[in-house]
This record gives sequence, C-alpha cells and structure tokens, in this order.
Amino acid sequence: MPVPDYCKDDPFLAGFLGGSVWNLTDAKQAVDAVALAQHSAVVLLVARGDDSALTEAGFRVAATTLTYRFELTGSPPAFPDHVRVAEGDDDAAACGRIAAAAFQYDRFHADPRIPNDVADDIKARWTQNNALGRARTYVSTDKAGQVTGFLALLPADLSQDQGVIDLIAVDQAYQGRGDGRSLFAAICHDLMKAGASAITVGTQAENTGSTAFYEALGFQEIERSPVWHWMPS
Repeated sequence: MPVPDYCKDDPFLAGFLGGSVWNLTDAKQAVDAVALAQHSAVVLLVARGDDSALTEAGFRVAATTLTYRFELTGSPPAFPDHVRVAEGDDDAAACGRIAAAAFQYDRFHADPRIPNDVADDIKARWTQNNALGRARTYVSTDKAGQVTGFLALLPADLSQDQGVIDLIAVDQAYQGRGDGRSLFAAICHDLMKAGASAITVGTQAENTGSTAFYEALGFQEIERSPVWHWMPS
C-alpha cells in the first residue's frame, strides 16, 4: 500500500520492527492513518504534538520531549585534549556499544510494546550511522585511547547557524569524571569557530539525569511536546 501524503515512511525503524513505520505529519488525519495502517504491514505510527484526534485514534504517549537551547556567546572554549572527532568503523562500533547500554528513557525503551533488546539495537545502529557520517560525532577517550563517550552533532558539516545535539552518552564506567562536559566544550569550540550562534537538544522529561545535565550547562527549556505511538493490537 502506498504511503499517504500525510505520512512519511521510515525505512530505518522498519528494519528493526518487522514492518512499515510511518511518521504522521498531520495529527488531524490520525483516524484515517490508523484505518490504512490496519489494512497494511504498518507496525508503528509515530506522531508529535498534542491533538485530541490522536487519542481518539488509539495513539498512546510514548515519551514527552523537552527541547533546550543554549546561546553561544563570548570566546570559544579550549578544545579538550582527550576529545577528537570519530573516524572509521572501530570508533563507530565503540560508540554503538556505549549507546546500546546507555539509553533507557527514549521513546523506544519507554514503549512496553517494543522489546528492550530491539530498542537497544535501534540506538546502537543509530549511533553507528551517526559516527559513520550522518552526524559529526565527537568521542572522549581515556589515557589508552579507548573511547569512553560520544556526542553526535547535526549538521555534520557545521553549515548552519544552529547546531543540534542528536545523541550523547558516556560509558557507565567513566561517568563522573567530566567527559560529558568535555564533549560539550568541544562542540562549542567548533561551532563558535564556524560562526554558529546556538545549540539545541531534545531529551525526555522522564530522563531527569539528562535534564539536570543540560540545565547545569546553562541550557534553557524552550518547548515540550509529547511523542505518540500507535501499534496494532
């Protein structure tokens, strides 16, 4: 069945969930989207925003996304000596391993209808794709050069006035030594050198550790929005 014009196909997620995944771009079409999905191989419909039509169509809130903004002002910070830009398959694999264990509050892990091992695989592959070119991925390292954390920044070529943190995680064994702040300092350095004026990031309201991290850095919340899932019963 062709994808309706008020939805966008997501072949990446489809590869993990065993069927088509559509992103609903017009919440008012929720009932029609579900009716079509029920007669096709769609296993997940995703919607954002707040509309009564989503509830009526059987969507559930999977997570609430908070969007934060940080203004880049003053002089660029020094680039940390234990941070570098990821290169090659080995770095991508290391970032993927960290991601598979790090994320618990994203919408995939939060939806009980999606098995945790599948959610882990989604975040791992997403992170690997970032490190292989989808994003500009920075890695922190220990004294032996082992990757201890990562931060994926969009766009990869730093061509926009605003950078977007796509994903960030630090290996549990290395948490508490400041790697997250070092990764943040690295992107501030590069973005300011490139002439950007701000950084935005989205995280889940349920992830209090993440929200506390961004707020401690000086990010300001600018938006919150539910993310909705519909899956066939």
